[in-house]
Amino acid sequence: MIKDIKKPVVKSLNSFKEIGKDFKSGLDKRADKALDSPYNFANYLTLGAVDGIWSGAKGRADKMRNIWFTGNILIKGLSLIMQ
Repeated sequence: MIKDIKKPVVKSLNSFKEIGKDFKSGLDKRADKALDSPYNFANYLTLGAVDGIWSGAKGRADKMRNIWFTGNILIKGLSLIMQ
């Protein structure tokens, strides 16, 4: 019974260790680039929030362009049919 409980606990602890290593790795990468540009310095100070905001905004803008372009084609197609 204890072995049944021990296995998931050990797996969870290993997962936390891996998350910690990845977080530390990200901090180290940002620290290495911190003095390269003001953007990288802000990214270092905010623990990567600048990158997260930028990539999120870029992704949403790309989706918006794709939706507009698809919708525009649909409107043109409907206008051709209605003529």
